[in-house]
Amino acid sequence: MPYDFSSVSALSAPLQTTGNDVILSGHGKYDLRGETTVPAGIELWVLAPPGSLLSDATGGALEHMDRITKLAVVSPKTKGLSPVAPTRYAAGSKAPNYMISAPRGLDLRPGGPHILGVEANTYLDALWTRVAPFVKQDRITRVFWACCTELKGQENLQDNEIPLVVHA
Repeated sequence: MPYDFSSVSALSAPLQTTGNDVILSGHGKYDLRGETTVPAGIELWVLAPPGSLLSDATGGALEHMDRITKLAVVSPKTKGLSPVAPTRYAAGSKAPNYMISAPRGLDLRPGGPHILGVEANTYLDALWTRVAPFVKQDRITRVFWACCTELKGQENLQDNEIPLVVHA
């Protein structure tokens, strides 16, 4: 579905992944089970605010290193767009210990950065060891949570009742 981004302000800096980045792709949840510390040499980027879905197209834009100039949350009731900025967690900071599930039913289209997925429910703190081989001493490795951040209890809602993050 095309969205009218004319009233949505641009991100302070366009977002575009590179071949040095890591993308965690799958279905995601934010079940308030504590926090994880972002390891040295890593920045964690989360595009979907807690309780929202991430569109396949936006996840695909990360996977294909497309330039994202605007991010917005689509209201489930009015279908209006509200600007949103990605949340960045620097190395050493605390981040929600998100849970990722297998990407069944998602349209994954690898074509750029390193993409990591799972076959079973896995918490973010258990994924840091899988990200570690991509971390280089001379630079920060960006890790993108290309997943929803559905809250516990939202499983009973239809997708059209949960805010959706889209991009321009």
